[in-house]
Parts: sequence; structure tokens; C-alpha cells
Amino acid sequence: MVEVWKTGDYGTTIWHHRLDCGHIEQRKRRRPSDEIGCVRCEAGDRFERRAGAPLATVLEPEPNLDEEVAVLRARLAAGLGVSSDSVSVQMVGGRLAGVLVVLDLEQVREIIQR
Repeated sequence: MVEVWKTGDYGTTIWHHRLDCGHIEQRKRRRPSDEIGCVRCEAGDRFERRAGAPLATVLEPEPNLDEEVAVLRARLAAGLGVSSDSVSVQMVGGRLAGVLVVLDLEQVREIIQR
């Protein structure tokens, strides 16, 4: 862990932990240990083991990375049946680091009823 800081006030405090890999982990409480495993890195490792190829070779960055990220975001949103505003793609060093999908209550209800 490289850095720890908090935002918010009483009842809404969020602790931010910047990890050695560069990702930021957000938690409601400060992590009591200096060793935190990165969920995104572990998920990428699991994907690479299942796919049999490194994630970078599956999603090779094109010269126009912004366009590739926009296409990936749109394809994920369409596949999940949500708006593209709900999908956030995180890139680190030109590689896909993770995707965060935020669903409001109506989207959750709609997905559950599919």
C-alpha cells in the first residue's frame, strides 16, 4: 500500500487506499493491515488463466486508445442492456485494468426480471 486518505464526513466516510499496482481501493473502513490484495489485478489474472492468453493480447490497444475504450464501453453497455453512462472503463498504461458498472434501482429491477 502506497497511500491512504479519507473523504466524507461522519456516516459517509470513504477510505481510499492507493495500492502498489496503481489501483485505488475504496472501503468504508481503513484497512488495518498494510497488505491489501488488489481485486482488479486478481480478476485479470483469473481471466488470463481461463482465456489461456494475457489480457493485453486479447484486447490489444490500437493507436487511437480513446476510440477503443469508447467502443468497448458501448459494447459492454449493449451486452448488459444498460446505458453507456453506467459503464466505466479503467485503463492503466494502455492496458485494460477493469470495468465498473453502476446500476440504479430501476436497472437492477429490470435485470432481475429478465
